[in-house]
Amino acid sequence: MTSINRNRSERICVTHNGKLYDVTDFSTKHPGGVEILQKHAGQDVTQLMLNTDSASSGHKHSKAAYTILNKFCIGYADDVNKNAPLQTNLENLRVRQSNGHPSFTDEKQDDLIDWNKPIFHQVGFLGENYTTWVHQPVDRKLRLFSSDLFEFFGSSRWWMVPIYWLPISLIAMWLSYTLLSQKKDYIFKNNITGYQGIEIDNSALPIIVISGVLLWSLVEYGIHRWVFHLKPPAWSPFLIRMHFLFHGQHHKSPMDHTKLVFPQIPATFLCINVFIIYCLILPLASALALLSGSILGYICYDLTHYYLHHGTPTTAYYKSLKTYHMKHHFVNQSAGYGISSKLWDYPFNTLIRD
Repeated sequence: MTSINRNRSERICVTHNGKLYDVTDFSTKHPGGVEILQKHAGQDVTQLMLNTDSASSGHKHSKAAYTILNKFCIGYADDVNKNAPLQTNLENLRVRQSNGHPSFTDEKQDDLIDWNKPIFHQVGFLGENYTTWVHQPVDRKLRLFSSDLFEFFGSSRWWMVPIYWLPISLIAMWLSYTLLSQKKDYIFKNNITGYQGIEIDNSALPIIVISGVLLWSLVEYGIHRWVFHLKPPAWSPFLIRMHFLFHGQHHKSPMDHTKLVFPQIPATFLCINVFIIYCLILPLASALALLSGSILGYICYDLTHYYLHHGTPTTAYYKSLKTYHMKHHFVNQSAGYGISSKLWDYPFNTLIRD
């Protein structure tokens, strides 16, 4: 492979089909982790990106991968002085471009929408093209609304998740504990048959909360698969926009950190509906405890989801989970619905296999 001298503390560059790419700014977003790019820094990765032989650490990349790679093109590999430091080469290439040489970055606009305008309204008119379009990811920021207020509430930072939801979980837990301390409760009580159910007091609170955490993993899988990945009908601009608002935007721009965790307003609406279902099945005290655990599970899920996209895992488990989730985005969107774990992909036969 062609080698380019570089200092590993500086920029990460690779060549592909005769062109030079500075992928430093993309390195932490790379599905395989930053280590893969560091390992092949200064090399020609043309064959590596086509390779399906896992022994060579390469795999066949998706069309979206090449589109994203093109964004980081800075020149031709032949223009590089292989005996000079990488930083010098980068500076020379930038000088060439500033002196009138053409830019190598493809900045073509999406043929179906105008990225210079808010796109929430635009996607409703994509019709039959929507599903294909939304599963062609791009590496760029996404603006939904023209209104700054709507845009603010349609986005969320990762740290808002624990700040907003942890107090709600603790309040639900405290209310449950208070109710169970005042009087014993019965779960699975059936007034028709006269079955008294299982008697519990506040000592059962930890068990119910933990059950809620585990239950969330199934709720997470179910919502992701059967709600977020429903194919909206082409004839309904409203349903297309709703799909895009709740999940499609994340698949279109999976690296936009403001569109990754679930905004608090729609998440609150979902939480209320889940709590109503719990109350239809369980007494209030038990429903509150189960809700508290489910919210804790949700917090872990959303923070894990953010970490898989924007973190650099150091443990084998999270490295594997990051690669697995990136395959859901870039390779196979009809499988791999588990995010914080692969648990439910096994029994439902939706596991993404290498």
